[in-house]
Amino acid sequence: MNITFIAVMNLTVDKRGDVRDKGYKVGKGIGNNEITFGVSTNPLIKDFLIKVDNLKDAIADEDGSEQKLAVSEKNAVIVFDDLKLLLGFVNTSPAKGVKDLLLLSNFEVNKAPVTHEIPGQLVIKRIDDGAVANTAKVLIETIPATDFVDRYKVETSIDKVNWTMTCETGNSNKLMITGTARGKEIFVRATGGNTHGFGKPSEPLPFLPR
Repeated sequence: MNITFIAVMNLTVDKRGDVRDKGYKVGKGIGNNEITFGVSTNPLIKDFLIKVDNLKDAIADEDGSEQKLAVSEKNAVIVFDDLKLLLGFVNTSPAKGVKDLLLLSNFEVNKAPVTHEIPGQLVIKRIDDGAVANTAKVLIETIPATDFVDRYKVETSIDKVNWTMTCETGNSNKLMITGTARGKEIFVRATGGNTHGFGKPSEPLPFLPR
């Protein structure tokens, strides 16, 4: 197996201040090195930095209340998910495998085997009733950034045998179920994927809409 360098992200979504700081560093690193990374990144980075600004404002607005904390946590998830997408972008750019070039992104860099693998199994943390009637939101545990997950799908079943996909998205903060019926139990599973395919579905979790 060939050994090369790979950009990594040693970060967890619960450290909101660290997510904010890394967002600004990576936005600056990629935005200032368009030639190195091979594409015009201005629109991409401009949109990303707006999200980082939103996180910064949400953190500054925290006052100890659960409501303000929830807003801050939501913005941290949005920035964290975008950082994972940017990490995958950096590792597939013309800078791929070259330590000095990868470091320009302001991600950390490790010497590691390059593997082409589908992501590991997701874990559903909980399922909440949605803000809109007959919907629900699926929350998953933090995914290691090295899994390079850039797409997700959610499926439901009434018997854990026949499954129907209800959502496919690139954002882990938008895993939604639609068409739920109050008082009718269903089973839910979520799966992460990338360009190499989808991984193993999460263990089915029962959900009873209220």
